[in-house]
Amino acid sequence: MSSLAIKIKNKQMNKRFLLTSALALGISWGSFAQNPVQVKYAKTITEADLEEYLTFLASDEMRGRDTGSPEGLIAANYLADFYKELGLTGPVDGSYFQQVPLVSAKFEKVSLKWVSPTWLKTRILFLSVMET
Repeated sequence: MSSLAIKIKNKQMNKRFLLTSALALGISWGSFAQNPVQVKYAKTITEADLEEYLTFLASDEMRGRDTGSPEGLIAANYLADFYKELGLTGPVDGSYFQQVPLVSAKFEKVSLKWVSPTWLKTRILFLSVMET
């Protein structure tokens, strides 16, 4: 193939690439548009507010907010009160809470067993749970 033919082919490929890129950009342009309502409320978020809310929810006193724990209930009520202050209606029949049946299990004795004598090399470690 001559150098002229290569140059012509490259120009054709560049045109195709540009047209394909422009088409893809045009199709996806709508996804970049921001909803004005979302923008309005996003502008109300301040660093100080985030620090206050997250400091409370992530505090040691909340003990991880484990599912079904008293701290989890405190966090849920904290968020429900926050939503009420904003004037938001509860999404579950007017409530901010959804009933979900939970199952829990407690184990009295938990131990670690080394399964392999070369556990440092293989890093195999099993957790053995004994129900009592």
